[in-house]
This record gives sequence, structure tokens and C-alpha cells, in this order.
Amino acid sequence: MEDLGAWNVEAKLTIAVNEDAPIDSLDELAAAAGTFGDRIIGIEPGSGLMRITGDDVVPGYGLDKLQLVESSTPAMLAELKKATDAGENIAVTLWRPHWAYNAFPVKDLADPKGLLGDAESIHSVAATSFQTDFPEVHAWISGFQMPSETLYSLEDAMFNQASGDDYGPVVKKWIAENQEWVDALTA
Repeated sequence: MEDLGAWNVEAKLTIAVNEDAPIDSLDELAAAAGTFGDRIIGIEPGSGLMRITGDDVVPGYGLDKLQLVESSTPAMLAELKKATDAGENIAVTLWRPHWAYNAFPVKDLADPKGLLGDAESIHSVAATSFQTDFPEVHAWISGFQMPSETLYSLEDAMFNQASGDDYGPVVKKWIAENQEWVDALTA
């Protein structure tokens, strides 16, 4: 396998809150616990994000008085939608990249202790023969970059505007709305 390079360098585990929440950092969450219903809405039990949140973030920031709710990604997103639609405060486990950053007014809480880890990169990989077999496509993919905001927009279109698993029409519409960016992929 050949690593063709990182196409996104902002992959990160987060604790996110509604955009207008009265806090901006995990070190403020314990004192504001009641503002968030004394809960952090999580995702699937056993996921890396839940393990790190429960084992590192909760004790590291003194969040023991908050309930870390184990649920599922769809259930967490439903709670996030309900709260942001109602203008209520909510804290959720989340990660970048995720379409929720395009669909909901949310912000990440700063992690001054770095307990959620550093940002990581998402890479393209190919067979070692790929460059020889497909030199033009190899060059395109090697130079491919997708900013998070662009990815959020595409994911939001696919997962929230498509009905069923026929993504063709919604992706075609997204391409038309982002034609300049798409054209630059092969320029």
C-alpha cells in the first residue's frame, strides 16, 4: 500500500455544545453542569470516544456530577436537534469531521488539558501499482484536499437530504452548488 497523503487534517474527538452556550471550555463545564441538565449525551457504549470521555475527560475536568449518557449516534443527534431547535443548552460527544457541524448551531468546547487528543489526519491510500496503472488519477488523489466545511456540507446533503440510499441526485445537486471546488479537483 502507498500513502497518497492527508486530505483532511482536522479529524478530532470533541465535546460540543450549542453555539450560544454560556461556556467555551471543558474546564467551565463542571460549574455550569445544571445549565446542561447535568448530562453529556453520548454515543454507543464501547466506542473510543465514550471510553476517552468516561475514563479521561470526566475525571480530568471534574465532571463527575454530570451523567455521561450512553446511547447511540442517531439518538445523540436526535437530542442535539431537539435541543438546538428549542434553543436549549446541550452537551454532546461529537467528532470532526461530522455533518452535524453543518446541520446544527454547535461549537466545540476547548480542551485545554488535551484529554481528547490532538487532531489527526485522514489519508488516501492505494496499491503500490496505482501510480503506474493510473498516473493521472494518482496525481489527482495525491493532491486532493477537502476542507472540513466542504466535507460537512457534502455529508449533510447525503445523510439528511437524500431519501434512502440513492445519493446520486443529491450529490449531483451538491456538485452544481460547489462546481468551482469540484472543477479544481482535476485542474
